[in-house]
Amino acid sequence: MTAADWQAKFKQVNEFIRTQPHIDTAAPFAGYDEMPETLAMDGLHGDVRAKQMMAAAINASAINASAIWKD
Repeated sequence: MTAADWQAKFKQVNEFIRTQPHIDTAAPFAGYDEMPETLAMDGLHGDVRAKQMMAAAINASAINASAIWKD
C-alpha cells in the first residue's frame, strides 16, 4: 500500500541523500561480475529487487544520520 504522504517522504529521502558526500548504493552488487537477470533483466538496469537493495544501502546510511524517518 502506498503511503498517503508518499510525495513528502520521497522529498525527505532525496533531501537526505543530497546531504551525504557518498552513499555506496553499488556495494550490494560487489560480488557480481555482471548483474544477474534476477536483478536486472538486461544485465544493466536494476529491477525492483535491485532497487530494494540500493534502498537498503541508503536506509543503512540514514540510521547513522539524524532521525529523518520520524512521522
